[in-house]
Amino acid sequence: MKDQYLLYFAGICVVVFFISFIKDKKGACMNFALRAIFGILSIYFLNKLFYHYGIMVNGKVLRAGINFYTITISGILGIPGIGFIYLLLYLL
Repeated sequence: MKDQYLLYFAGICVVVFFISFIKDKKGACMNFALRAIFGILSIYFLNKLFYHYGIMVNGKVLRAGINFYTITISGILGIPGIGFIYLLLYLL
């Protein structure tokens, strides 16, 4: 169920990205790449930080995986997308 919500959200993000991609191709690709790289680094360091301080949810350390979905969401939405990923982990 959790993966299904994440898949729907990633699909919506891809649609929004392609709509913006039509307007300015080179700028959109560069913007997406920079946000995705920053998102990967942010998720990595937030996972390390949560593990170090032992921030737990349901008895497990709050960690987001770095995969296609999280890269897509962080690449399209940036920092709010990373916040959304951790919010989903906290709520589900």
